[in-house]
Amino acid sequence: MRYFWLSFKAIFVKDIVVELRAKQVLPTMLVLGALIVYVLRLVSEAAEAETAMMACGALWIALLFCGLLAQERSFATESQHGCMEGLLMAPIDAGTIYLSKLLVNVVILCIFEAVIVPVVLVAFQLSWPENWGTLLAVLLLGNIGISSVGTLFSAVVQLSRTRGSL
Repeated sequence: MRYFWLSFKAIFVKDIVVELRAKQVLPTMLVLGALIVYVLRLVSEAAEAETAMMACGALWIALLFCGLLAQERSFATESQHGCMEGLLMAPIDAGTIYLSKLLVNVVILCIFEAVIVPVVLVAFQLSWPENWGTLLAVLLLGNIGISSVGTLFSAVVQLSRTRGSL
């Protein structure tokens, strides 16, 4: 069990440090998310739709598309640098690799949401929800759902010839 935690921590810390140093995905996610929110805000004004419903839609659309962008990069670094074979040959369980990549993706989506939720609230002129704990729980569960499926598909796509099709 101790070996599981050591290998999990090593992969998790490596991926977080590489992502925060490279600054490849997070800035792109933030720009794409803000663009989605802005476009949907303009659409909601033109369509005279209910603002709160459009804000929810904008948040989930931004989360889904930016989440897919983050998921695609989860195994891409290892594939680009030829480290995937080494990672698979290491005496680490494949489940540990998946779990650490999954948690990295959840953390990246949480960082993204810490920025994009206030952007949505300001863009749609909404007040902070009274039941913010429920909002955070729903967002966390959404992160886990998107990341679990996205990380699995990312691993499959990176090991096949159809890279970039996620």
